[in-house]
Amino acid sequence: MIRKLSAAFAASVCAIAITACSNQAPQTSLVGMNADDFQLTDQDGVAQILKYDKVSKAVVLVSQANGDKNSQAAGKALLALQEKYPDVRFMMVNSSPTDTRETIAEEAKAQGYTFPVLDDDVQLIGQNLVWSKAPESSLLDHHGFSYVGEAMVIDP
Repeated sequence: MIRKLSAAFAASVCAIAITACSNQAPQTSLVGMNADDFQLTDQDGVAQILKYDKVSKAVVLVSQANGDKNSQAAGKALLALQEKYPDVRFMMVNSSPTDTRETIAEEAKAQGYTFPVLDDDVQLIGQNLVWSKAPESSLLDHHGFSYVGEAMVIDP
């Protein structure tokens, strides 16, 4: 019970931190719905699978597009949040059909990202989360894979 409460608290804090600079209404509400597990490859060629991470209390997913200034600003915000909340897993998801794993890796390296940037080349996650542009975010309670945060547009 305490573990669930601490996960919910960490998730709530991250949701507030991520959406604090947003001035737009949520695109859709997924709160309370279960998230499907997925496997996507990151910029380093490593398969990222949610269910294999048994340590994180929450997962923050943020949509990303190469060369997009707002995505880059969101990435810098995630780097700061990652330092502040080490028990939360942060990942960016690139669902752009024009970006490749190689160009995603170049962008991640240029921006100094230390978290995975997933190559969603078939738009599996982007469509499932009803993301329409970058950057938008979703927050998952990692233990139950349920959405605990609204999908918000991040306006740096």
